[in-house]
Amino acid sequence: MANLFEPERKFVLESKWRQKMLPPYEVLKKLGIKSTDTVADIGCGIGYFSIPASEYTDGNVVYALDLQDEMLEEIKRRIGSKNIIVVKNEPYDLRLSDESVDFAIMVTVIHEIDDKQRFLREVRRILKQDGRLAVVDWQKTDLNIGPPVSHKFSPEDLVAIFNDTFIHSKTIDFNEFFYGVIFTKG
Repeated sequence: MANLFEPERKFVLESKWRQKMLPPYEVLKKLGIKSTDTVADIGCGIGYFSIPASEYTDGNVVYALDLQDEMLEEIKRRIGSKNIIVVKNEPYDLRLSDESVDFAIMVTVIHEIDDKQRFLREVRRILKQDGRLAVVDWQKTDLNIGPPVSHKFSPEDLVAIFNDTFIHSKTIDFNEFFYGVIFTKG
């Protein structure tokens, strides 16, 4: 994996700016999370989306997956007795059973992945039939924030990249900084 988020900057993931631009409960609702979903938050960081997802899912499991021990330790510290299972995954092995997830979410993660097709096949493996993958990412403009514009993807770029593995369902423009694209396993 290239360009991994630096764990020493983990508290940026819940900054007031991010809370304003990507309010987790609103974002999850717009992405179509359901109370019946088993969820995988891929690249969960400190649990900014995992913890709210656990409140949406009526006690169903939310898998909080990350590569970095420091991020996983932080989410463990935060979750208490919630229905979240913390999983240390490998770059191309999510460490979940086949067809175990209804809804997977990746927030500002795709630019960190070198072999996107290999990774997408792994995400597809864990999704149930008709499972959904929501990708939230940076707008492909020079924003002076986030990764360099050369590492960003437009919604159309994502649809093209995901086209061999998933079916494009919907695109959501959150604001001038972020958008979301929803795909189905089909």
